[in-house]
Amino acid sequence: MGDFKAIVFTESFKEYTTFLAILKSKYPDALTLTDFTELNTALSGLADDDVAAVFIDHRLLDQITPNLPYYHQGNILWIVLAEESTAFLHVGPQVFDVLPCGATINLQRFLKRLKKDVSCRLRLSALESEVKEFYTIGKNLSAEKDTKALLETIINASMDMTSSDGGTIYLVVNGDDGKWSMFREGDAGSKLLKFVIARNRSINLDIEELTLPISRESLSGYAVITGLSIRIDDAYEIPAQVGCSFSSHFDRTTGYRTKSVLTVPMKDHQDRVLGVIQLINKKDRERVVPFEPRDEMIINSLAGQAAVALENSLLYRDMEALLEQYRIQNEQLRKLSEKILRAHEEERKRIARDIHDGPAQLMSSCSLKVEIFKKYLQRNMYDSLAQALDELNESILTMAKDIRKIIYDLRPSPLEAGLLKALETHFAVFSKETGIKVKFVHTGEDAGLQYYLIATLYRVITEACTNIRKHAGARNVEVNLEIQPDKAYLLVVDDGRGFDPDSVKKRTAEDRLKGGFGLEGMRERVELIQGVLNIDSSPGKGTRIEIVLPVN
Repeated sequence: MGDFKAIVFTESFKEYTTFLAILKSKYPDALTLTDFTELNTALSGLADDDVAAVFIDHRLLDQITPNLPYYHQGNILWIVLAEESTAFLHVGPQVFDVLPCGATINLQRFLKRLKKDVSCRLRLSALESEVKEFYTIGKNLSAEKDTKALLETIINASMDMTSSDGGTIYLVVNGDDGKWSMFREGDAGSKLLKFVIARNRSINLDIEELTLPISRESLSGYAVITGLSIRIDDAYEIPAQVGCSFSSHFDRTTGYRTKSVLTVPMKDHQDRVLGVIQLINKKDRERVVPFEPRDEMIINSLAGQAAVALENSLLYRDMEALLEQYRIQNEQLRKLSEKILRAHEEERKRIARDIHDGPAQLMSSCSLKVEIFKKYLQRNMYDSLAQALDELNESILTMAKDIRKIIYDLRPSPLEAGLLKALETHFAVFSKETGIKVKFVHTGEDAGLQYYLIATLYRVITEACTNIRKHAGARNVEVNLEIQPDKAYLLVVDDGRGFDPDSVKKRTAEDRLKGGFGLEGMRERVELIQGVLNIDSSPGKGTRIEIVLPVN
């Protein structure tokens, strides 16, 4: 609340001796001025919520009347001093009253009425200042998106509006992941209070963030659980009926002396508690005094605004995180789409190459052989024709085999009997053709796996076998496949010559096509379904390929 100042402005004080004596007895700090410059200086020094009563000599009224509209009329009471008769005075609307200074009893009565009026004006001015401050704070809270800056605004406003020496903000967090949350009835076991910000005007603070259990035993926990504010006059003499206690840990570690405490929960429109504002040591100048009901009302109102602003800030933060997640996912989808298109293109090229190198060339060869058959018939060379027909039959059988292999590569027919059965068959054929021993260990069932996952596992394993056959020079291979409810784990280890994985990354796409889709192709297939592939190898030490694929 602002201050009251009494000012007497006259050319001579002789006529108003009695009045000045009575005024000084009521207001010892009253100013007596005779110069317009001094008057302007005194009035310009008034704060917005101060109230001043200016007693001006009626003989100076005409000189100052033109300037009255330029002064802050709401907080300045212009009172004209007259001698006995006031009938001759003509005053404007800016003048509060005319005071005849003859009768002492009239002066006493006037000053008593003035005191009541000033008291009302000071309270009204204080309320106006609070409304303006609430409006400014509310506007700042609603505009602030940064949570840390928002908390700074809340604690500073709370301390300023209650003249507190110190303040702390606790926020409700989840007990499992520590994320900011809200407290509802019955949440005490799963929620915690996190100390996030503190300010103190008397000492420098360097306190790390910490979490506390939400319990009725502490002031902050009691406020969260009950949803009620607590006003304590002396923290070390809390009445037993309050049902909670004050922790003196802060005072013991800092040497501070906490006395008056105000603890207010920050509740949203659904009465969910987001945190607690705790203020300590309200001060009247340098003296610690108890918090007043008015302070409790102000902070409850501020806490409500703060809860809504904090909730909006958390929602804004979560929305930004969600948008960032969407952006990352969209980027991943774009890259996956590129990989799919590239894989499709490489697969088409591989099929085209297989057809060109196999059936297409055999078909050309068969066509040439048919021309030779014609010549054998024309020359009656039946023995040569019979031999050529046998060769043609072999070519046709080879061509049919190549075509079946191409079809098999497009959709491996063994997979219709299940992944595990298909792999066992493949390893048996692989060992028979290469002499390389394969140890196949598997756990879990493949019946519930979707076809895309089965096909990926099969193609990756068969390509690993192809690479081992062509490049590894291995004698033994161990394949371990674990099918779990949420993932499939694959390990392929050989005792071959090994290689430098970095050198493989430098191969061009054309190089990879000439030797199958290879290790990079395996990696792309795995990454297409959000899997992870790791290769551990070095020259002379064999190769270890480890793959993890999500099942769902």
